[in-house]
Amino acid sequence: MLFIKSLSNNVALVKDARDREFVVIGRGVGFGKKRGDDIPPDMVQRRFISDAQNNAEWHELQHFDPRAVTLTEMIVRAAERELTVQFSRHQYLALADHLDLVLKRMQQCLVLTDNAMSWQLRRLYPREYALAKRLVRHITSLEKYGSFTIAEVPALVLHLVNAANKQEQVQDTMAMTRLIGAVIQIVERDQGMTLDTESFSYSRFLVHLEAFFRHAANPAAGEEGEPVRLDDDLLQLLQEKYPRVYQTVGRIKQFLYQQHHWVLSENKQVYLTIHIWRVTHVRQA
Repeated sequence: MLFIKSLSNNVALVKDARDREFVVIGRGVGFGKKRGDDIPPDMVQRRFISDAQNNAEWHELQHFDPRAVTLTEMIVRAAERELTVQFSRHQYLALADHLDLVLKRMQQCLVLTDNAMSWQLRRLYPREYALAKRLVRHITSLEKYGSFTIAEVPALVLHLVNAANKQEQVQDTMAMTRLIGAVIQIVERDQGMTLDTESFSYSRFLVHLEAFFRHAANPAAGEEGEPVRLDDDLLQLLQEKYPRVYQTVGRIKQFLYQQHHWVLSENKQVYLTIHIWRVTHVRQA
């Protein structure tokens, strides 16, 4: 690859043998180079297709603390390796921007905490939470990042979940997390129990809720349609067989309508009843 111009010490605009332009990231890849210089492949840690529309975003990296870019690459590599996720250009830049703000806050001794969100994230996304906690502990052990604290874990979890769900905005993931957490609380309160977050049924329940909420929030996406109408008697059968669970579904239906004016169809009520019964009967199943 041939160097075109530097976007920061660790980010550069380059082109390949077919004249395709890329933004590449790597230690020192944008430092001290001249147009036309060869960029050794072992200097490039990551690359993104470049276009005029997103180059302005990459130029923002010039104003970031260089440590933020280093941390971003370390975190993204760990997430891609352990969670099998892939960060888009926007997600990568969003994480770098967040870490730059964290470093600036640390210089002013400002620590933000959200214990309620931390509790929800730990229960809803245990793998992401465990990785984020381990990464933050490793970061704090490094001398130049010693001002990092465990309070940064929740925000990092949101970025990891964002990449897994292919969401572009962290705010969307945060809203989804709060919504799922509210539904989990309804189920646990109604059923008088704490759900087993390690069970397969719990994982399937979360996947079902996420799919339904994504479709409800953006019906045009057609992600979770209902091409087949279920037997009308099935819902009645489930209502008679699992009355307590069906009552919980009714409360969830009311909650979703009051909060978002989302309508829970009969098909969705059937699937939700089955998922809730499974997740609340893990030991018996």
